[in-house]
Amino acid sequence: MRRRKTRVWLEFLLTVFLGAIAFLFVAPRLFGMEIYAVASGSMEPTYPVGSLIFIRKAAPGEIAAGDCITYSLGKGTITHRVMAVDEKQHLFFTKGDANQQQDRPVEFPQLLGKAGKISIPYLGYLVIGLKSMGPWGLAGLLGLVLLAMIFWNFSMLRRLRRRKKYEEE
Repeated sequence: MRRRKTRVWLEFLLTVFLGAIAFLFVAPRLFGMEIYAVASGSMEPTYPVGSLIFIRKAAPGEIAAGDCITYSLGKGTITHRVMAVDEKQHLFFTKGDANQQQDRPVEFPQLLGKAGKISIPYLGYLVIGLKSMGPWGLAGLLGLVLLAMIFWNFSMLRRLRRRKKYEEE
């Protein structure tokens, strides 16, 4: 009986955990936001390494000095603070809070959005890990979790049948 309670609690906790992760990735998109993980310390202490940040799409005209923006840089993205905006040349001048030097100018088309003030510590590591696995690795991980749950349920069913057979004898 104790094992059954443990199994029920483990399944409940796994379901809550997976539901919370799914909600975390779906809910911001319902409000027009994207989720990014902080991979470097250039914006500490504002956004610690491993944090999740929420980016809201914004037009260049909505950005002012002091705002944190996320912009595209080749294959990656960067979130830094805007130091100045040059409307004529369509440039942002940015710098990481922990950096000494200013970045190269960012062109308006590179802008992905404005970073919110809230970040969730440590959950960014999960995003970084999942992204590094790629779609096939993620599918494989979910498949393993599913197989483990099926195996667990079959083993519990077999134990219950043995116990019932033992009690009948």
